[in-house]
Amino acid sequence: MNSEVEFDEFCPPDTDDESEDEEDSFSKSLAFKNKLARWGLNNNITHVAMKELLHILRDEKCGSSLPKDLRTLFRTPKYSSPVSLGTGKFKYFGIRKAFEIANTRGWEDTSSIKLMSIGIDGLPISRSSKSQFWPILALFDKCQSPNPYVIALYFGSSKPGSLKLFLQDFVNEMSDIKNNGISIKDNKYTLNVKCLIADAPARSFLKMCNGFNAYKRR
Repeated sequence: MNSEVEFDEFCPPDTDDESEDEEDSFSKSLAFKNKLARWGLNNNITHVAMKELLHILRDEKCGSSLPKDLRTLFRTPKYSSPVSLGTGKFKYFGIRKAFEIANTRGWEDTSSIKLMSIGIDGLPISRSSKSQFWPILALFDKCQSPNPYVIALYFGSSKPGSLKLFLQDFVNEMSDIKNNGISIKDNKYTLNVKCLIADAPARSFLKMCNGFNAYKRR
């Protein structure tokens, strides 16, 4: 049975114009918030400047639905679907989310300056299939839980088709963290990348170079 027919059976069409107007207004408001958050991240706008902008916009009628706190504006939806990236699917979980989980495990020191190692590698699922995972992993120094955390994950029949799109969310969030740090309750942390860990094929991909096997013999 067609999935759309099944969905319509449970979700009858709205006949109330007012309800449709409210939904349209909500969608536009959400889209505006997302555009504003993306603009702030892409242009490395400081939290102080972004907070001031939110206060200015909230004083106007057009910005009355905006949050007072920029942390609410930048908050990633709790549940987000994977997005298409080339011929595969990509899911970004976030550095802050991983750091917050690591923070609950505790640290071996009380320093507010933390170091993070980033690992990127291609992981084939089986020998009989071309399907593979390409995760971005984070390992936090002196965390009492020595396990790596998944920052992002790509799944497809080959490596990600676009290096820029594969790294874009990571670079944007890391840039924001470099400028503003990570605040958890009353504590503010500085997070720096210690090193990048990758095997030869992954390094070739990150450097946008052809590997040895990519060249054909004459």
